[in-house]
Amino acid sequence: MVKNREAWIDFAKGLGIIFVVMGHSGDNGINPYLSWVAMPLFFMVSGFLFKPVQGDAFKKWSLKRAKQLMIPYFAYGVVIALLILIKDKFDFGIFFENIGLLLYGGDVLKGSFAVFWFITCLFLTQMLFAFISRYPRTVQFAIVAACYVLSFVVDWSALSVPWNADVVPLALVYYAIGYYFKDIIVNSIKKIGIPLLALAGSVAFVLLKHAGAIDFRMDMKYNVYGNFVFALLIPLSCLLVLFALSYCLCEIIRPKYNVMVKLGGMTMTVMYLHFPINNLVNEAFHIQPNLVEFTLMGIFIPVAAHFLLKRIPVFEAIFINWSPKPAKSLN
Repeated sequence: MVKNREAWIDFAKGLGIIFVVMGHSGDNGINPYLSWVAMPLFFMVSGFLFKPVQGDAFKKWSLKRAKQLMIPYFAYGVVIALLILIKDKFDFGIFFENIGLLLYGGDVLKGSFAVFWFITCLFLTQMLFAFISRYPRTVQFAIVAACYVLSFVVDWSALSVPWNADVVPLALVYYAIGYYFKDIIVNSIKKIGIPLLALAGSVAFVLLKHAGAIDFRMDMKYNVYGNFVFALLIPLSCLLVLFALSYCLCEIIRPKYNVMVKLGGMTMTVMYLHFPINNLVNEAFHIQPNLVEFTLMGIFIPVAAHFLLKRIPVFEAIFINWSPKPAKSLN
């Protein structure tokens, strides 16, 4: 069972995956705002939970992370490719093309595979951060700062890099913030002052964006990071509000009965399946789900699939057991 002091992390992940699904609905009115927090949240939360890796354990740790992330990546990918093969009346040309795209990864992945970029990017980010964490903090900070500058100096959008390795420099920054400042963030969200200030800032940014006074857009997959300052200021401001809200609600609702906390433990299943399910509905019934329909199908059907997979040991081992455990204490 997740303790109250830890449950807010899974609660925040639950909110995050809802934002991801909503953002993929095609609703251009809400997506620009959801994109400010959705992917930065997951990189930052991963940083919260990171434990330093000793030099002699790096190889073993890397292999473990590769199994945890890449086995489901290819398992879900091959299953989806097989379903597309059946739909396309066994057009093996498309099948092998999809397998090739899975191997290459990154922003070449579209349609039912569109969200797979996150897994390879997260894996590379974790590898890089674990590697640099063995060095003195001054060296670590210098590398992270250099990565942030590199994200804006190089025009990555003109490139198509395998596994979205071009997104790692910015992802590393969010990951590092989660790791270095986790104690400060946790202490801040327990008080009212900083979250209220962050809320005021977040509302101001939304109003300015809506009024056309600022043009901040974020789409990490395609290297759209917006303004050099806003790429940190706006996501962090919004995330502080989301974290504070998650913490407060977990203090009110016990984790045992908190649906959002439970959803936070199923985020990867929802991530992998929400696009294929909505695409299947679209093609089978010739309808284009709206925001609400897309979100409901993209959440509830993958959650049901999650429970079904858990009932079959071999499927649970391949598709679920790799998934991160409920959030541990940050103390």
